[in-house]
Amino acid sequence: MRATLTFVALLAMTILLAGLSLHTQYQSETRLVAGQYLKALKVAYLASIETYELDVATRFRLQIHRPEVLALLDRARTTTAADLPRLRGQLYRLLRPDYEDMRRAGLRQLHFHLPDGRSLLRFHRPELVDDLLFDIRPSVRIANAERHLVRGLETGRTLSGFRYVFPIE
Repeated sequence: MRATLTFVALLAMTILLAGLSLHTQYQSETRLVAGQYLKALKVAYLASIETYELDVATRFRLQIHRPEVLALLDRARTTTAADLPRLRGQLYRLLRPDYEDMRRAGLRQLHFHLPDGRSLLRFHRPELVDDLLFDIRPSVRIANAERHLVRGLETGRTLSGFRYVFPIE
Protein backbone atom coordinates (compact mmCIF):
# COMPACT_ATOMS: atom_id res chain seq x y z
CA MET A 1 0.00 0.00 0.00
CA ARG A 2 2.79 2.34 0.94
CA ALA A 3 4.63 1.52 -2.28
CA THR A 4 1.47 2.28 -4.26
CA LEU A 5 1.08 5.66 -2.57
CA THR A 6 4.73 6.47 -3.23
CA PHE A 7 4.33 5.41 -6.87
CA VAL A 8 1.17 7.55 -7.27
CA ALA A 9 2.89 10.54 -5.62
CA LEU A 10 5.93 10.18 -7.90
CA LEU A 11 3.68 9.78 -10.94
CA ALA A 12 1.68 12.87 -9.98
CA MET A 13 4.90 14.83 -9.40
CA THR A 14 6.28 13.69 -12.78
CA ILE A 15 3.06 14.66 -14.56
CA LEU A 16 3.04 18.03 -12.79
CA LEU A 17 6.67 18.73 -13.72
CA ALA A 18 6.06 17.63 -17.32
CA GLY A 19 2.99 19.89 -17.49
CA LEU A 20 4.95 22.80 -16.05
CA SER A 21 7.74 22.20 -18.55
CA LEU A 22 5.27 22.05 -21.45
CA HIS A 23 3.51 25.21 -20.23
CA THR A 24 6.84 27.06 -19.94
CA GLN A 25 7.86 25.91 -23.42
CA TYR A 26 4.42 26.94 -24.78
CA GLN A 27 4.77 30.43 -23.26
CA SER A 28 8.29 30.77 -24.66
CA GLU A 29 7.15 29.73 -28.16
CA THR A 30 4.15 32.07 -27.93
CA ARG A 31 6.41 35.02 -27.04
CA LEU A 32 8.76 34.10 -29.88
CA VAL A 33 5.95 33.92 -32.46
CA ALA A 34 4.36 37.12 -31.12
CA GLY A 35 7.74 38.86 -31.33
CA GLN A 36 8.11 37.78 -34.96
CA TYR A 37 4.61 39.08 -35.78
CA LEU A 38 5.39 42.38 -34.04
CA LYS A 39 8.60 42.77 -36.04
CA ALA A 40 6.72 42.07 -39.29
CA LEU A 41 3.98 44.52 -38.27
CA LYS A 42 6.58 47.20 -37.49
CA VAL A 43 8.23 46.74 -40.89
CA ALA A 44 4.83 46.94 -42.64
CA TYR A 45 3.87 50.03 -40.61
CA LEU A 46 7.14 51.84 -41.39
CA ALA A 47 6.87 50.91 -45.07
CA SER A 48 3.33 52.33 -45.16
CA ILE A 49 4.42 55.54 -43.47
CA GLU A 50 7.33 55.94 -45.90
CA THR A 51 5.05 55.27 -48.89
CA TYR A 52 2.52 57.85 -47.74
CA GLU A 53 5.27 60.35 -47.02
CA LEU A 54 6.69 59.86 -50.51
CA ASP A 55 3.22 60.44 -51.99
CA VAL A 56 2.56 63.51 -49.84
CA ALA A 57 6.02 64.98 -50.52
CA THR A 58 5.54 64.47 -54.26
CA ARG A 59 2.11 66.10 -54.14
CA PHE A 60 3.56 68.99 -52.14
CA ARG A 61 6.37 69.50 -54.67
CA LEU A 62 4.17 69.20 -57.77
CA GLN A 63 0.80 70.57 -56.65
CA ILE A 64 1.58 73.06 -53.88
CA HIS A 65 5.14 74.30 -54.27
CA ARG A 66 4.44 76.12 -57.56
CA PRO A 67 5.22 79.76 -58.34
CA GLU A 68 1.57 80.87 -58.53
CA VAL A 69 0.72 79.25 -55.17
CA LEU A 70 3.87 80.61 -53.53
CA ALA A 71 3.07 84.11 -54.81
CA LEU A 72 -0.40 84.00 -53.22
CA LEU A 73 1.01 82.68 -49.94
CA ASP A 74 3.65 85.40 -49.91
CA ARG A 75 0.99 88.06 -50.48
CA ALA A 76 -1.12 86.55 -47.68
CA ARG A 77 1.77 86.99 -45.24
CA THR A 78 1.96 90.73 -45.85
CA THR A 79 -1.55 91.78 -46.82
CA THR A 80 -4.15 93.50 -44.68
CA ALA A 81 -6.91 91.61 -42.92
CA ALA A 82 -9.42 93.20 -45.30
CA ASP A 83 -7.65 91.69 -48.34
CA LEU A 84 -7.21 88.19 -46.89
CA PRO A 85 -10.67 86.89 -47.94
CA ARG A 86 -9.93 87.70 -51.58
CA LEU A 87 -6.55 85.97 -51.40
CA ARG A 88 -8.12 82.94 -49.71
CA GLY A 89 -10.64 82.74 -52.54
CA GLN A 90 -7.90 82.90 -55.16
CA LEU A 91 -5.89 80.20 -53.39
CA TYR A 92 -9.00 78.04 -53.01
CA ARG A 93 -9.93 78.32 -56.70
CA LEU A 94 -6.36 77.68 -57.80
CA LEU A 95 -5.90 74.52 -55.72
CA ARG A 96 -9.45 73.13 -55.68
CA PRO A 97 -8.78 70.59 -58.52
CA ASP A 98 -5.61 69.43 -56.76
CA TYR A 99 -7.46 69.13 -53.45
CA GLU A 100 -10.16 67.01 -55.11
CA ASP A 101 -7.39 64.79 -56.51
CA MET A 102 -5.91 64.47 -53.01
CA ARG A 103 -9.29 63.57 -51.53
CA ARG A 104 -9.80 60.83 -54.11
CA ALA A 105 -6.39 59.47 -53.07
CA GLY A 106 -7.51 59.37 -49.41
CA LEU A 107 -5.91 62.55 -48.09
CA ARG A 108 -8.62 64.24 -46.07
CA GLN A 109 -7.20 67.65 -45.32
CA LEU A 110 -5.20 70.41 -46.92
CA HIS A 111 -4.61 73.31 -44.57
CA PHE A 112 -2.52 76.47 -44.93
CA HIS A 113 -1.28 78.50 -41.96
CA LEU A 114 0.26 81.93 -41.64
CA PRO A 115 3.70 82.29 -40.03
CA ASP A 116 2.11 83.32 -36.71
CA GLY A 117 0.11 80.06 -36.57
CA ARG A 118 -3.24 81.46 -37.67
CA SER A 119 -5.30 79.39 -40.03
CA LEU A 120 -5.20 80.82 -43.53
CA LEU A 121 -7.30 78.25 -45.42
CA ARG A 122 -8.73 74.83 -44.61
CA PHE A 123 -9.90 73.20 -47.81
CA HIS A 124 -12.15 70.81 -45.86
CA ARG A 125 -13.70 73.73 -43.89
CA PRO A 126 -12.97 77.00 -45.74
CA GLU A 127 -15.31 78.98 -43.49
CA LEU A 128 -13.02 78.45 -40.46
CA VAL A 129 -10.19 80.99 -40.62
CA ASP A 130 -7.89 83.07 -38.42
CA ASP A 131 -7.90 80.73 -35.40
CA LEU A 132 -4.55 80.32 -33.67
CA LEU A 133 -3.21 76.76 -33.91
CA PHE A 134 0.23 76.76 -32.27
CA ASP A 135 -1.17 75.69 -28.89
CA ILE A 136 -3.25 72.78 -30.18
CA ARG A 137 -1.11 71.72 -33.16
CA PRO A 138 2.54 71.36 -32.10
CA SER A 139 3.44 70.17 -35.61
CA VAL A 140 2.44 73.57 -37.04
CA ARG A 141 4.47 75.42 -34.42
CA ILE A 142 7.54 73.20 -34.94
CA ALA A 143 7.38 73.37 -38.76
CA ASN A 144 7.14 77.17 -38.60
CA ALA A 145 9.87 77.61 -36.00
CA GLU A 146 12.38 74.99 -37.16
CA ARG A 147 11.63 75.16 -40.90
CA HIS A 148 11.49 71.41 -41.59
CA LEU A 149 8.89 68.77 -42.38
CA VAL A 150 7.07 67.51 -39.30
CA ARG A 151 5.22 64.22 -39.49
CA GLY A 152 3.41 62.13 -36.93
CA LEU A 153 0.17 61.22 -35.25
CA GLU A 154 -1.48 64.30 -33.80
CA THR A 155 -4.81 65.09 -32.26
CA GLY A 156 -6.77 68.09 -33.44
CA ARG A 157 -9.88 69.69 -32.02
CA THR A 158 -12.13 67.06 -33.56
CA LEU A 159 -10.01 64.47 -35.42
CA SER A 160 -6.77 62.68 -34.80
CA GLY A 161 -4.64 61.82 -37.77
CA PHE A 162 -1.23 61.22 -39.18
CA ARG A 163 -0.10 64.64 -40.32
CA TYR A 164 2.58 65.93 -42.63
CA VAL A 165 3.30 69.62 -42.11
CA PHE A 166 5.61 71.29 -44.62
CA PRO A 167 7.08 74.73 -44.08
CA ILE A 168 6.78 76.87 -47.20
CA GLU A 169 9.66 79.20 -48.01
